[in-house]
Amino acid sequence: ADVAGGCSGVDGSAALYSPACDACVGVGCCTQFQTCVSDSGCVTIQTCLVQCLMMTGSALTCVKKCNSGVGTSQSKATALELCIESSCPAVCT
Repeated sequence: ADVAGGCSGVDGSAALYSPACDACVGVGCCTQFQTCVSDSGCVTIQTCLVQCLMMTGSALTCVKKCNSGVGTSQSKATALELCIESSCPAVCT
């Protein structure tokens, strides 16, 4: 069975998170995830966030470091981040 609830990319080459988080994102935030992975700028922001969080653990620091603050890519990244925070906080932090 597809652990990501049929959300293409979330548990494959475009996977950005842990397996448990990927599964939750695939179910609860698939639209936002796919919108983000189709935008290279959004992927860059998300990849930066994931790598930063693994190294520092401070979400606020990482958001300040990685978010560009403006533009289409940023709005897509923010939508995905907000969805993950509301839908998958326990498995994605």
